[in-house]
Amino acid sequence: MKNNLQDHTSRLATLPLACFFILSLIVPALVQAAPLTEQRVQSFIETMEDTESLEDEFPELAEMDDNEVEDMSQIFTSSVQKLDKHPEALERLNELTQQYGFSNARDWADTGDRIFSAMMAINLQEMPANQRARMEQQSSPENMPRNLSEAQKAEIQQMFSAMQSMLKAAENAPQSDIDAVRPHMDQLKSM
Repeated sequence: MKNNLQDHTSRLATLPLACFFILSLIVPALVQAAPLTEQRVQSFIETMEDTESLEDEFPELAEMDDNEVEDMSQIFTSSVQKLDKHPEALERLNELTQQYGFSNARDWADTGDRIFSAMMAINLQEMPANQRARMEQQSSPENMPRNLSEAQKAEIQQMFSAMQSMLKAAENAPQSDIDAVRPHMDQLKSM
């Protein structure tokens, strides 16, 4: 009887941990990003000059590996993730972005990724169909020149992958994001 009681007690003790684990998997899927509004887009644009000045404040940021081709659908998020290695610069970016109404640098970066995807969607919508088809065809690995070294092929393949991720992000951009970004296209293109 005593062993039975201990078994039930130990099972009950693990219940809160199991519930916490399950909730940690479910809750992020239920949380949705803040709506992308014209005001949020404008705030993002206004932050850009200040955020670009971070390299002046933190010269070590210029040494970050900008040459690697990234997932273009998360260009801002991946840049902020790289700042994890530069806590002072990340803290400064948090301060800057909060001045413009963002919760933190990651919120700002997520907004930037959404704006970038919406911009690409707008550009694709405005692109003549034959030009888009040609662009998609040229970004296909089958069209890679055969006389390249393995290193060159790998680099081009990485660029093709980045292009494909950018096209996919543009195709998946919510119409509400596109509508919020469209009035700001001239300003965004000039940055």
